[in-house]
Amino acid sequence: MEWYFWLIIVVSFLVVAYFFITFIAYTKTFTNPKRRKIQKIDHTPYKAYKEFIGKEKELYEVYKKEPISVKSRDNLTLRGVYIENKIKDKLVIIFHGFKSQGESDILMSYDFLKLGYSAIIVDQRGHGKSDGKYIGMGILERYDVLTWIDYAINRFGKDIKILLDGTSMGGTTVMMSSELIKAKQVKGIVADCGFSSCYDEVRYCLRKLPSFPIMQTVNLYSKLFAKYDMKEITSEKSLANSEIPILLVHGKKDDFVPYTNCEKCYNASKSKIKDYILFDNAIHVSSYADNSSQYDDKVKNFLEKIDF
Repeated sequence: MEWYFWLIIVVSFLVVAYFFITFIAYTKTFTNPKRRKIQKIDHTPYKAYKEFIGKEKELYEVYKKEPISVKSRDNLTLRGVYIENKIKDKLVIIFHGFKSQGESDILMSYDFLKLGYSAIIVDQRGHGKSDGKYIGMGILERYDVLTWIDYAINRFGKDIKILLDGTSMGGTTVMMSSELIKAKQVKGIVADCGFSSCYDEVRYCLRKLPSFPIMQTVNLYSKLFAKYDMKEITSEKSLANSEIPILLVHGKKDDFVPYTNCEKCYNASKSKIKDYILFDNAIHVSSYADNSSQYDDKVKNFLEKIDF
């Protein structure tokens, strides 16, 4: 056999191997994590927050939770829990982060329940008890935000006041939804450690690997299977088309979502009422745990500005 036939065979093998390996990596990363073994906290950077999480869990367990569900625009059943609190005419809808779930993330997120607000704690598509195979990194989930807003207005009436809150990918979800929201009931957004661009965030996470052709391949899989382009929408573009008041929070030691995302989103926001705070000592999703008092003051100040 001529040498070039061997060359064709070797190159073909390498190409097939490349697409096989990258596809497996894509599906493990961007598909439903329900069956994945949850990593024990002792093996994560959050080991130091074990006591904080334990105390928050004790406080959270006191509340009575009502399981609720809605149908998404693409006919998925999205699930969550409703907590009726002292303040019934003000509602916080809470969106969790990547590969987490509502009743897990809330233990590190800002505690709006302690302020007396009622809450809907969402399991985003492809997470927790909600349906969905693919994780949309905020691009698909932004339409789910509208579905939950509609649910709240239909259930609690047109006079209900709504605050959207999100952590990590949940922060991105609410930011990306901002330009779509027309309901006057939505008074503000609080986004903690969200990212500006899905494409840029994935590229950052894969920064030790060559950007080309890996990012092009990952985005191709996203288009083919999850039906969205990672470059299609960004938090910056959405906020530039929204006047909804927003408070942005980020930790400067975040090595999963760089804090520069916070600054980009703040600068992009068209809102007349906007604010942000960076915490020097916080890693990803730890801003509230590490800086509870400062975080509390910032949130309360923001809520006063938007009369919530």
